[in-house]
Amino acid sequence: ALLFTSNGVASLNASAAEKINVEGVYANFLKATMSTGTSRQINAYVQPEDATVQKMSYKSSAPEIAKVSATGLITALSPGKATITVTALDGSGEYETIAITVLEDLYITDEDVDSDNDVIVMDKTYGNLTIDTSVGDADVYLAGVKVRNKLAMASGDYSVIAYDSTINKVVIDDGQGEIVSFVADTDNEEDKKVPSLIVGENTDVNEIIVRINASIR
Repeated sequence: ALLFTSNGVASLNASAAEKINVEGVYANFLKATMSTGTSRQINAYVQPEDATVQKMSYKSSAPEIAKVSATGLITALSPGKATITVTALDGSGEYETIAITVLEDLYITDEDVDSDNDVIVMDKTYGNLTIDTSVGDADVYLAGVKVRNKLAMASGDYSVIAYDSTINKVVIDDGQGEIVSFVADTDNEEDKKVPSLIVGENTDVNEIIVRINASIR
């Protein structure tokens, strides 16, 4: 603002606040590996802390793979790679980028069962792994497999045997009867269609959800 002195000379008002430009944009992570259907929040901020304009925008290079909301919430939609750009809105041109990888999912059906009635999956990382009831009474072997989000097991007579693997969450659906070590214990043959899960050496399972009409012991 300008002040006029008694002689009419204009001078700058020293008390007027000067604009403080953004010098950097920062985020709580710069890369992430995600599974389809999951979300992750970006917590971004600008420096200096007293920058005049604190607002930022968020944009995805591939919204069909990973979309981002106006508040920085990333949602993984399909396998692939995307870059999220966080840009300061003060006109400074400062920005930060976040590399997103969305993992491939695996869906196992009867087409994957070999002549020995086995399905063997080795040394792979997936976002989600789903086993369809069409595999029948096959044995599904997971060796050195990482499931970052969910192993979904539909009803069936099959067994899943995991070794040297890491599974974040196991969800078993649509079973009947009493479950003993994830194997149905009932006299009704139709009610025995509950898959079994055998956790072998060096295998970690963080969470198990059993959605069945059964007692568990």
